[in-house]
Amino acid sequence: MGFSIRPTEPVGEEVCRVLQEQVSSALDHLRDPDAAGGTDVAVHEARKSCKRLRAVYRLVRPGLSANRYQTLNHTVRDAARELSGARDAKALVDMFGDLLTAHRADPSEEELRVVTAALKDRAEAVEDDGGSEGALRRAVERLELVAELTARTNLRGRGFEVLRKGLQTTYGDGRLALRRFRAELSPELSHEWRKSVKYTWHHVELLEKTAPSVLTPLARSLHDLSDALGDAHNLAVLSDIVTDHPTRFGGPATVDRVAKMAADCRADLEHRAVRLGLRVYAESPKAFGRRMAGYWAAATDGPELAAGELADVVKADQEDGPAR
Repeated sequence: MGFSIRPTEPVGEEVCRVLQEQVSSALDHLRDPDAAGGTDVAVHEARKSCKRLRAVYRLVRPGLSANRYQTLNHTVRDAARELSGARDAKALVDMFGDLLTAHRADPSEEELRVVTAALKDRAEAVEDDGGSEGALRRAVERLELVAELTARTNLRGRGFEVLRKGLQTTYGDGRLALRRFRAELSPELSHEWRKSVKYTWHHVELLEKTAPSVLTPLARSLHDLSDALGDAHNLAVLSDIVTDHPTRFGGPATVDRVAKMAADCRADLEHRAVRLGLRVYAESPKAFGRRMAGYWAAATDGPELAAGELADVVKADQEDGPAR
């Protein structure tokens, strides 16, 4: 079934299935990186699973004991941190390339080549210093503990009520974070907002099949919002790194140029994020919870079917097979 909860099945069993699938996927990638397509791919996929795990924990937090929630959440967080250093450093190399493209700058220009080379050297140094094999091993050990705990986890509550409070709380956190960010356009508040956006994105993903005509576009918007805020954060980090080490990155003039380019693009991304966020977070948390509960109730009667003109319905059924 993948990263999705079926309303027609017991919700506790569905949540535990999703958790077990995600931790197993992370472990499979990290235990055999070559089979996954290399260490970079394995780390990327494992980090995705860790983010999904933490999103599910927040979703069902009211159904978990406080101790079990803290243990699971902190252990997955620590596993993800083992994997973050080298990956984040490499992401800044790609970010700088995207920044040059956005400004139509020539990457072969001498001063820009110096910055690119310094960022690549930094990424290699982070990987060497962190010891990727050791980091993977430590992450596996933590995730093995998570797998054991997940197998013994039972959720309190039944039906959609297991999910309602977590959905509303995280959505409300994102709404509040948007309001705070609009009042003070700081990289720190932008980053805090993104965390809530990502959790709600994963929550919508989990429930997407209850109303795909509505929730698939919403999931896409939340993903776009997360990406915009993520790149804005990376641009702020990039600017700080080059500004703090001007000699390494080509001198004050080059650093000032890169910092200006990064600030301009960051401001644009954050402006776009706010415009989209005002639409994503237009309703109250309780209204959002009621709406999602309505989709859940509708899905218990059967899946959403293609509708429209007869020719369109026939075409859709031929492509996907009729759902009854």
